[in-house]
Amino acid sequence: MTTYNFTGGHFDFVDPDYPKYTTALFTAGSFTVPNQLQGNLQGVDILSTITDWSFNDGCLAYNKNTSTLNKFIVSTDDSGAYLTQYSASVTYNSNQYTLVMYSLVDPFTVMAPVSGASKVVARKFPVSFSIYPA
Repeated sequence: MTTYNFTGGHFDFVDPDYPKYTTALFTAGSFTVPNQLQGNLQGVDILSTITDWSFNDGCLAYNKNTSTLNKFIVSTDDSGAYLTQYSASVTYNSNQYTLVMYSLVDPFTVMAPVSGASKVVARKFPVSFSIYPA
């Protein structure tokens, strides 16, 4: 088993309508796969290989018991030891908050439902984070 961990930078935007989110909070998490990922993967969906996962946006803990992991697409370095890019989406089941995570140029975003749409609750842009195997 190989576990990859990450820690994001502090949110640089929070919606004042959601006071539990502040710029002191950040996103962190991990996911586990049976073996280290292959080197030089480019935009590969690894959702079916993930055996365990846990993410936290500072307010909500997203895991197998509370949430649904919707997608997980990765690119790796030459060795597979590090992710060079990734995108993932996880939905918190009880209130439908969604954590959308992208690496490099795209933001980490926490979204909440509003009538017929979604609203950005908190965001870190550009993303400042590291992700690596434990």
